[in-house]
Amino acid sequence: ANVIVANLETLLSLAGTRFFPDLKKKILLIEETVGAFSRVERNYTQLKQMSIFEDIVGLIISKPGVIDAEGANFSHEDLVREIVECR
Repeated sequence: ANVIVANLETLLSLAGTRFFPDLKKKILLIEETVGAFSRVERNYTQLKQMSIFEDIVGLIISKPGVIDAEGANFSHEDLVREIVECR
């Protein structure tokens, strides 16, 4: 499978345009620089609503350079996993 590497914010800015990449049957590698939990939740939820996690065959997520848990008692990994995992 091909790997698509994208900055999360940049990828989402292309949603709904002809420039959004075809992610079907691809591995998506997402890079984030700042991981404020409210933004992380919003961004990954948008990808979920776009059915991206159903289209891809693999997901690799980099650890953000700066993590802002905004007082949450769970990790960045826990937050992403809660949204991304198919249930």
